[in-house]
Amino acid sequence: MESIEIKNINKYIEFEKQKFITKYGNPNMDVIPVSDLVFAQKLWTGSFGHVVLARHCATGELKTVKAVSARVASTSPRNVNADRNVMAAMGTFPFTVRLECWAADAEWLYFIMPMVSIGTLFELVSEYGRLSENVVRFFSAQILLGIEFLHATGLVHRNLKPENVLVNVNGYVRLSGFGESKLIGRASRTYSLCGTPDYMPPEMVGFRGYGLAVDYWSLGIMLYEMAAARPPFIGPDVGVLFGRILRGEYRMDNMFSPPLRNLIQNLVQTDLTKRLGNLKNGISDIKNHTWYSAINWLQIINQKTESPFRPTNTRFLPPDYAELKLRKNDNEFFDF
Repeated sequence: MESIEIKNINKYIEFEKQKFITKYGNPNMDVIPVSDLVFAQKLWTGSFGHVVLARHCATGELKTVKAVSARVASTSPRNVNADRNVMAAMGTFPFTVRLECWAADAEWLYFIMPMVSIGTLFELVSEYGRLSENVVRFFSAQILLGIEFLHATGLVHRNLKPENVLVNVNGYVRLSGFGESKLIGRASRTYSLCGTPDYMPPEMVGFRGYGLAVDYWSLGIMLYEMAAARPPFIGPDVGVLFGRILRGEYRMDNMFSPPLRNLIQNLVQTDLTKRLGNLKNGISDIKNHTWYSAINWLQIINQKTESPFRPTNTRFLPPDYAELKLRKNDNEFFDF
């Protein structure tokens, strides 16, 4: 089916928001037998399991499958359920992953999505190092639109980081990793310490209560990391790291352009009354920033802008598919 061109971003987000609200908490997802899937290739390993490519036997279509260890599902049910419920409620918004159906056996839960990714932004930066500002701008514009949609539904992500940004072969990206997300609305606050230390904002680290603005801080951290190939806040241990985050103590990379420096300074801002995205004009202050002046937001959301990133490493190209068996004891995870 030919996609419909989006002509008004605000109206489109409102339309997708209503679909999300209708489905959230009542996903009514189809369950398929595991035998309907032929696992092809493991893409990466994360905190809840593996992400693999699989072929759906009935249709012959390739799918992205998040295989969650039953052990992890039993010890972290809130995270697994949050991830499933958010993905299941997603409609056709182009920069978030959505769940089509699921399957299960004694060892794994399988969250089945359209084939949306061949790797993560973290792997891409690890492989290629510093990305050009043009590439960073292209990726981050999509991330920003994804944040705008999530916040419109009242969801705060709380774990935005390169590992949770999936890169497709066409160079476009999608947000994933909704296990720490929470429906809090625009005015509410929450207090949980969650996510990944390098990307946590000072209001979370300091247990002061926080809202949607935590995601704008994390966006600023990702901008820095994509352009410098390292995060701004580092330390020998979590205590030192958190101290530097609380003080906003980091060194700006001297290779950044002045507009990028300014944008990062205003996102990685410890004072919530000055943080971009959290001011009177909301997310528009970020989208209208000088650094994004070259972005045509309608072209981006319609995926008509040609990606400035072209992978050359075969890790980011479609692999040859051979049947893959997940091992019963394959339980080593890192956060994603």
